[in-house]
Amino acid sequence: MNWWQSKMDFYAYLKLLACFVACGSVVISGVNWMIDPFCIFETPKISGLNAAKTGFFKNLRTMKPIVLQSKRNTIDTIILGSSRAEAGLDPEHPAWGNSKVYNFSIPAPTMYELLRYYEFANQVQELRTVVLALDFSQYKTQSNEEVDQLLQKIYTPIQRHRAGNLLTALFSIDGLLASVRTVMSQHNPEVEHTPLGFGIHTWRRDEATRIGQRAVFINNDKQYILEHWFKKGLTADLFGKSQTADLVYFRRLVEESRAHDTRLIVLISPSHAREWSIIWEAGLWPQLEQWKRNIVTILAEDAARHPGTEPFELWDFSGYNSITTEDVPLAADTQTQMRWYWEASHYKKEVGDMILEKIFDYNNPTHQIPADFGTKLTLENIDRHLQTTREQQLVWHRQHEQDLQEIRELIAVTQRGRVEHKYKKV
Repeated sequence: MNWWQSKMDFYAYLKLLACFVACGSVVISGVNWMIDPFCIFETPKISGLNAAKTGFFKNLRTMKPIVLQSKRNTIDTIILGSSRAEAGLDPEHPAWGNSKVYNFSIPAPTMYELLRYYEFANQVQELRTVVLALDFSQYKTQSNEEVDQLLQKIYTPIQRHRAGNLLTALFSIDGLLASVRTVMSQHNPEVEHTPLGFGIHTWRRDEATRIGQRAVFINNDKQYILEHWFKKGLTADLFGKSQTADLVYFRRLVEESRAHDTRLIVLISPSHAREWSIIWEAGLWPQLEQWKRNIVTILAEDAARHPGTEPFELWDFSGYNSITTEDVPLAADTQTQMRWYWEASHYKKEVGDMILEKIFDYNNPTHQIPADFGTKLTLENIDRHLQTTREQQLVWHRQHEQDLQEIRELIAVTQRGRVEHKYKKV
């Protein structure tokens, strides 16, 4: 009798345990589905509860490929680029027409990374169009091996494996912890994302409101000078070698786009005039011009190899034009907010909208795009375009001596600090 009673008690314990596990699983999956910390399930966004996906923002390199896989057969177009494109090019703008767009941009990518993310997206689903936003910057946040390992780990070509990933997102403790962090960070979100990968960088707006637009520009310029130029000890020769490697990967992306019959539209991002003047003062303007010539040449060679097909377009929104030369408020003016820029690197959505309207020839009756904003580059007009940019630069430098002097002082201070730090280490 005692043996039988013990057996019954054991079964009761198992039933209780099973009930506990089942209830716990229901609670965990319900919370993860409702909060949706990684933007996978597209559950309704509720302000103060789950509207800002902080877990998604802090893991963009991992989460965007996972989300793209979850949207298999619903996406035929991607935006590729850095945080400038991620926060500037809206995948839901009407200029896209019937295209189903996902913003696949990530912060500070290498050219190799952009190539591999393109290949990943094309593995998930054959792409109809790719808009590739290029930056003249030195990014080296991930090694090629790290990029390969990450994407190979994420990619699941078999449908049931992909379903397994979704179940993991629903039932994992890591997902529950991310849900808790998401709820707790709602009062002060840094970035919000739409289900289609578009980043709403609220912290940039808040920072400009808090310390003023010029202070934000100065802080960004310091970081840009340090991270992209002096921290790496770049010389014109070293920069040229780095760009040569990047162009190899760009050529591969062009070739693969052609092989997959994907329409490729390339654009050069419209950083503010101050950033282009930093490049000038760093002595890298000839390398910038050669970089543009090389991109034009690669696309022209592709067009020559494929007569009778639509050539891939290259649009240059950079340099000194009606948009990029927007005046930065004086340091004493902490109230005025700029219309087009958060700081020199990142343009606002309104600029991104004009980019999309220009490249897709979309007529927006609410505003007119300046004629000098965006030039389609070819072998026939590249030299003239570069000369015009140099002339516009001279005009801007004459009219903005304060900005230019500020840039020179920032470069000098950054360079001096780097040298002092070097000798301290020795």
